[in-house]
Amino acid sequence: MSLGREAAVVALIVWAATVAAVDWRQRRVPNALLLVVLLPAGVFLAWFGAGILGASPGSSFSGALAGGLILLPGYLWFGLGAGDVKLAAILGFLVGWSGLWWVLLLAALILGLMSMLTLVCLGSSRASLVRLPAAVALGGGFLLVLLLMSWGNR
Repeated sequence: MSLGREAAVVALIVWAATVAAVDWRQRRVPNALLLVVLLPAGVFLAWFGAGILGASPGSSFSGALAGGLILLPGYLWFGLGAGDVKLAAILGFLVGWSGLWWVLLLAALILGLMSMLTLVCLGSSRASLVRLPAAVALGGGFLLVLLLMSWGNR
């Protein structure tokens, strides 16, 4: 892996951790935190013809569309935040079509673990009142995909 790509991966890890921490504390994902990665990633894709993590333009846009559409029903009917939907779209843009499925699978597993821990710690009556921060799970899935991508390129 090149030094520039390693720096990009480290920056994306810091960004994802920041988004997760803000969602953990505030239960919202500010648009400014999303734009701080989307804008440079879009410029990079337009300039170099490939995404920061190597996804093709078609894969990046397909990943973004799929990420947003898959989480959209959660926003419309089940109380998922709009920031979580936008975050999923941006993660799809960064990792591309094929990487998005791994991010979402790992995020679902992380969210399931968070739910189980909440249930065990609070009991069923109080756990049902807790709104879990989905960006923590999405960020965790993204982090694991980044680590797997980095490990696979060594």
